[in-house]
Amino acid sequence: MKQFSLTCAALLIAIFAWAGTGAIQGQVFLDEDGQLVPAAFANVSYDYMGVTTGVTTDIEGRFIIKPLEAGLYSLAISYVGYQKRVIENIRVNPDKITRMEATELVSGVGLPPVVITGHRVPLINAEDPTAMTILAAEIQKSPQMRNPGALIASTTPGVYQQDEGQPVYFRGARAGSVVYFVDGVKTRDGSLGVPSTAIGSLTVYTGGVPAAYGDLIGGAVIVETKSFFELYNARQR
Repeated sequence: MKQFSLTCAALLIAIFAWAGTGAIQGQVFLDEDGQLVPAAFANVSYDYMGVTTGVTTDIEGRFIIKPLEAGLYSLAISYVGYQKRVIENIRVNPDKITRMEATELVSGVGLPPVVITGHRVPLINAEDPTAMTILAAEIQKSPQMRNPGALIASTTPGVYQQDEGQPVYFRGARAGSVVYFVDGVKTRDGSLGVPSTAIGSLTVYTGGVPAAYGDLIGGAVIVETKSFFELYNARQR
């Protein structure tokens, strides 16, 4: 019985540790006289709470980094004899895989690294075309940050709020047809229930809601509160 309890506790810890995390996936190529070949065993590193860590690519030059807290990341990709490349502002959403475009490294020993300050994000997510995710940095910059309902309505097509404090309507559905989940738990009073400053990421589903959130008429608002990792990074800035 004691062994069974320890096993259950370990499983619960693992589930909560992975909840709300995402991943970055990509592929690296080497430019050899105009011909691209997979960069096997290239180094892909990133900073985690002030400590540099990372992975190496497989024989086809592919890599995946997980689990990652939601937020913006910078990757440094290097290979012996080739120019280092740094890609900044890679957006990671909770429970999603960020798929990067192929990265090419060119020959150049001793040259400074190539820094790419922006990462192109597809306008439509093929996995969840009806989902819209807003990260903490975007929330803090929004003039509607202190009114979550207006924030959702201003950033998500098909969502409407008449006045501040009024219900949010999804695609013409009646009031009360929207459910809110905070860190995986459905709120009892049917509202967001947390201040905007505590939100790490906010995902809005206007249709095609995953089965994990139940059978809904309107939509779903999924909130992940800020993690220790995000608070640590904010304090370092």
